[in-house]
Amino acid sequence: MEDLNKMASILLEYERIRANAAIDPSSCRDLADYIQKKDWSRILKLPFLALEDTVCGKKEKYARIAEAWVQEKGDISGWGLLALADTLESMSKMLYEHYRTLQDLFRSKLDQYLSQECSLDVLAGVAILKACRLELVPAERYAQEGKRRMKFSDGNSKEGMDWSMGKAFEDLAGILWDEIKETWGLEDGE
Repeated sequence: MEDLNKMASILLEYERIRANAAIDPSSCRDLADYIQKKDWSRILKLPFLALEDTVCGKKEKYARIAEAWVQEKGDISGWGLLALADTLESMSKMLYEHYRTLQDLFRSKLDQYLSQECSLDVLAGVAILKACRLELVPAERYAQEGKRRMKFSDGNSKEGMDWSMGKAFEDLAGILWDEIKETWGLEDGE
């Protein structure tokens, strides 16, 4: 599962399904199919499982989802941060213990990731901007870091991702940045 293009494709598919999950009851079957994929890493299944449990279930799998993330000891990467942000995005804050466990984990992983001098990673940029929008991290501290990483086509990204997928993530980052600017009153130059 080392292929970045495959991971990016899975995360883009999550975005597509998440957008339709609340309005299309048939998405529950789609989500169940994605959770059963054998060739996906366990971590990439967790956003789908959280969405399925929130939309179609009774939020009974949150403890298992949180435990799986806590036990994940892999390298910190942009796609890993985005998968964790996607997991949190679909979870209910009403089950505070599990949500807060993952929020703290995201903050810790993000700080570790930012302490490494990585290439400008558009997936990390999307994850950071999404985390700001979800108020997982303070926007006043992290929004500019997400914005700095959100450009795929500027020649700074070295992820080895297909241009069309990179552009799709760049577009998603732009939407998130616009939402953050509106919510927090930030400007492009700040």
